Amino acid sequence: MRRMAIAAAAGLALTVPGNAARAEPALPAGLTDAVGRDLGLTAGEYLRRAELGQRVAGFAADARQRYPLAFAGAWLDGATPVAALTPGEGADAARRAARAAGFEVRTADRSEVELGREKSAFEGWLAEQPGKVAEAVHGVGIDVVGNRIVVRVERAGVVMPPFVAPDSVVVQARPVAAPLAPTGSAGLGSTGPLPETGPAPETTPGAEDYWRNTPRTPSGSVAAADPYVAVAGSTGAHCSFGFHGADSGGGPVNITAGHCDPAPAAAGTDTAAGVYEWIPGRPYGERLGGFRRSVFGGRDYAVVAIADGARDRLANNEVRVPGEGSLRVDGVATPVVGAPICKSGATTGFTCGVVREVDVTSRVSDQHRRTPAVELTGLFRTNACALPGDSGGPVLTGTKALGISSNVPSVNLALCPVREPITAGSADFGPGLIAQPVAAVLEENPGLTLRTE
Repeated sequence: MRRMAIAAAAGLALTVPGNAARAEPALPAGLTDAVGRDLGLTAGEYLRRAELGQRVAGFAADARQRYPLAFAGAWLDGATPVAALTPGEGADAARRAARAAGFEVRTADRSEVELGREKSAFEGWLAEQPGKVAEAVHGVGIDVVGNRIVVRVERAGVVMPPFVAPDSVVVQARPVAAPLAPTGSAGLGSTGPLPETGPAPETTPGAEDYWRNTPRTPSGSVAAADPYVAVAGSTGAHCSFGFHGADSGGGPVNITAGHCDPAPAAAGTDTAAGVYEWIPGRPYGERLGGFRRSVFGGRDYAVVAIADGARDRLANNEVRVPGEGSLRVDGVATPVVGAPICKSGATTGFTCGVVREVDVTSRVSDQHRRTPAVELTGLFRTNACALPGDSGGPVLTGTKALGISSNVPSVNLALCPVREPITAGSADFGPGLIAQPVAAVLEENPGLTLRTE
């Protein structure tokens, strides 16, 4: 599965798809609606643009190796593939290759190598700053379209090194890694105590009400984006299943968010947190598995080993909105700036956007900042909507697995459409999903694969 996906991506270098007619997979109605609403595209346009994005990824990987001093990045501008080049060594050959592959060529001042050095220089500078400065900075990434690094801060007026231009500093609330806390717990955006056994108490209508009313499918199957409850003792969190897969021995697993594990230190032991089915009106239902590995620091992912009795229920490659039609994942993709993405999650269902930045470093907190911020690296930033409870769910480009929902900035909730109304007092989250690339998870776990059938 994984080998086939990687081999397919490698073969796309320096090519751009033509308009040859071919059968395209049908999208479920909910995803088609989200693509039209959020991207203004038809299902066919979305699929073709997603494929084009992966061809851009193939070109970029090749160009980085062949023309490191000239290549300044590649992205999608709508449906147009763009390659940026500096006047550096190899520029003429790079320009010929890009144009032959159908790319629009733009001139840039700094190569990707130089931008990477600048990002590293900033991170080195930040490590030497006093606490107040370091705490105010919560992210840095490379804006390939603007040919610059972008620094995100919580407040205006934060001192910056001289090589960071004022227009490269963005004031934005710190991202929040946000599972949905169980009813009766400390609130959205954190794990919390589980309610007593029995019907869940009534709460203010909002995300929790949506979760209580989430339908179960008649088949009893469990797909990516279906809700689950992670339980460790009396503590739990609500998150969304990520992509189904298999470990090196062929055992079934699910790849979800590391921050969803309420007891990460116990992952892989006899006392690891359990993963349970969400059943409306009850704290939780059948045990579906347990956390085998949980990473929240550097990366944000977890591998859930599926219980023997639940294997058949999770033996699929489906992504869906709970209770609705599904899409079948057929490979693994690489994040590309400008490429269309759609995510599904148990709170907001299907929402779509585009990739805004790749190779993002982000310092995230829980909603109430009860614990120190955690630094995550190698993420990608999108403008798709996500809310607490969507954590761990799948991010797609076309029919390919792209990432796992990780964190969101705490901004205006009104900007983020939801399947059910969430009251203003429930949370203060908005669009801007930051995700963990799934390819990096596979690379760090030899033998781990995704289901593609």
